[in-house]
Amino acid sequence: MSNGPGFIGKARAGLAKLLSPDAFKRAETQARRAHITPSDYNRAVAAAWHFYEAIQRTTDRAPLPYYVGDSKDTQHSWTRLEMLSIARNLYVNDGLTGGAIDEVARYTVGTGIRPHSQADTAWADRAEDYWESWCDRADLPGQHHLDHLQLLWNVGEVRDGDIGIVLTDDGAGDPRVQTIRGHRIGNFGKDAAGLLDGVRLNDYDSPLSYRISTKDGGWREIPARSFILYYEPTETDASRGISKLHRAINHARDKKDTLGYEKKAIKGLSSWRAVLKSKPGTADPAQWEDDSIEAHEPTRLTYEQIEGGGAIPVIQPDESLEAFDFNRPSPAFVGFLEFLIREIAFGLGIPYEFLWNPEKIGGAPMRFVMEKAQRRFTERQLNFVRRVLRRIWGYVIGNAIVRGRLPDNPEAFRVKWQLPAKLSVDAGRNSSEDREDVKYGLMSEAEHYGMRGEDYRVNRDQIEREVDDLLERAQRVSKKRGVSLEMALSLLKQSTPNDSPSNANTAGKSGKKQEKETEK
Repeated sequence: MSNGPGFIGKARAGLAKLLSPDAFKRAETQARRAHITPSDYNRAVAAAWHFYEAIQRTTDRAPLPYYVGDSKDTQHSWTRLEMLSIARNLYVNDGLTGGAIDEVARYTVGTGIRPHSQADTAWADRAEDYWESWCDRADLPGQHHLDHLQLLWNVGEVRDGDIGIVLTDDGAGDPRVQTIRGHRIGNFGKDAAGLLDGVRLNDYDSPLSYRISTKDGGWREIPARSFILYYEPTETDASRGISKLHRAINHARDKKDTLGYEKKAIKGLSSWRAVLKSKPGTADPAQWEDDSIEAHEPTRLTYEQIEGGGAIPVIQPDESLEAFDFNRPSPAFVGFLEFLIREIAFGLGIPYEFLWNPEKIGGAPMRFVMEKAQRRFTERQLNFVRRVLRRIWGYVIGNAIVRGRLPDNPEAFRVKWQLPAKLSVDAGRNSSEDREDVKYGLMSEAEHYGMRGEDYRVNRDQIEREVDDLLERAQRVSKKRGVSLEMALSLLKQSTPNDSPSNANTAGKSGKKQEKETEK
């Protein structure tokens, strides 16, 4: 191993002086025998001599591999599929992991993220009606509504790392979407040159096409304009996603294994109902020949003798029967499990108290937890809208315009998306504030109803039908009973609340006061 120039050379010279030349040569010889490469040895020498303790290599900590490169060097196909396989296994077999993935997906899309066109009202109403009717038939296999597909896509993205969506049609020109799970995107076929884990990139690393496997064992390549790869990038040069559990997989597996072993131990201990104890000791050898001393075999009690109702076990005078008690799981074990669950929650990017146990925190800290979780869900919602929903809207509405289902409009693709209501622990107070915002024009009815997963136009239509029905009934009562229309309306529906007793007393006192002032 020759001395390297620059910093490494200085490090080697400094260590040689510190350790003595003979000791340094012995270290080099040992490194060769251990098959340590010269580059690794030089890095170890430099790290040991370096000013920053964080990079010094010592026996106090487990060594970390040195790996610096592009995302394609660390997130290659084998790594992604291994992570995907473990994540799917935990999703099915571990309640906490599966529930956490479902919660992240559920709070990302709610009951479905819906569009609100920003074009003129008449065209926007037609476009939104067309979109709503298309959502019923959006799925190419015809199994799911688009709102439920949004949930399934997010479950797949969190668990597997990414999921593909093909923009296709039903054969007659009507748009459809086809879901391609992450394991079906890859370097399939013999001619896979130029593919990076199923993605063909140009010179600027922009996707040109995606290769997927087909059910007949073949493959096909889909142009990027007809394919959506939904994932949440963690690096700027990443062309594929990786399971969101990649930070938490070891903790999830340790939690599952440890809890399984503890459950087995508790079940084994629980099968022991009592312990029969005898006094220790041996007989005096001088008494071995004494026939007057009676020996007896240890008592053997059956399960029925111990568990039988009202049974009285008979034991020897030097024996005792004691109930078996144990203290498992211990508080320390429960605390250890909570630590692992906290690591899993942080790995998914959500607060521990939101995922598992909020009972230990009060009102103000709980609001902080909810706000922190909401920021994470907002990040995911915006990424989902930008990568998936905008493209699907453009594909469906553009197809409708081309086929004459909708008139052309220069603002056809200006659309806002109604996200689910924000998390809150003060739902009552927030509802009151929302009503006030709508009343004073600070919030639109579309946003107000959209936060509850409703369409403001449907609600307005229902209100209009109810008003028509109320007026018709009031007119009938007015003609039939000879009362005014206002009185008939007040009898059919009370639109103002009754005065509370305190208000009534206040009004009575103010009335008497006014009468006295009038008399004066």
